[in-house]
Amino acid sequence: GISYFLLDNRWHRLHNAFDSDLTIKYTGKVSDKFKDHPFIQDWNGPEETDYNKLYDNQPNSFYLHLIKVDYVELCDALVFDRQKRQAYFIHVKDGIGATMRDLTSQVHMAARIIEEEARSEYKTKLAKLYDQASNNNRVNPQIITRDEFLQCITSFKREYVLAIHDSTKPSQDIQAGKFESRIAKFSLVEFASAMRINDCNFSVCCIGS
Repeated sequence: GISYFLLDNRWHRLHNAFDSDLTIKYTGKVSDKFKDHPFIQDWNGPEETDYNKLYDNQPNSFYLHLIKVDYVELCDALVFDRQKRQAYFIHVKDGIGATMRDLTSQVHMAARIIEEEARSEYKTKLAKLYDQASNNNRVNPQIITRDEFLQCITSFKREYVLAIHDSTKPSQDIQAGKFESRIAKFSLVEFASAMRINDCNFSVCCIGS
């Protein structure tokens, strides 16, 4: 019989070579984006929120999980590397499965907002991000002012980091596309294409246990 899989309320027909074709696309578009970022903390579980809090009150890193601007969470954590003049917007996901679709959609939306804001004159949404973070004690105005915060985001090179933890798969298998979830693989391939079209720099990082 004919097999299908459901994605975004649409059924996609699976032909015989679908899985091998998908893996080829994954290794061509996603595998080379894997990096070992030194600022990525080891997993402390059991929940994503516990992990995200590791970035709170650290030099040049900010815990921004659930801080929303116009109902959109722009990242789970933000790290500034002042020496390299890099701003890393980190999005965390525990498990590489069907929920990867939600993550890639969120990261793409957030990246578009941030890139548009960086080019805009007033940077209203980035100012809102700082204010919301400050009001929730995620940013200390005595350490970094709003102008400094916005300056780092807009003048530094920006990179959107998908930080993935999966206790069932070694990082080499995830990088090579050796995992079962078609939706996760399909979502990451589409995400990579969309980010390239929008000229947004991204990377994927496996969180150590």
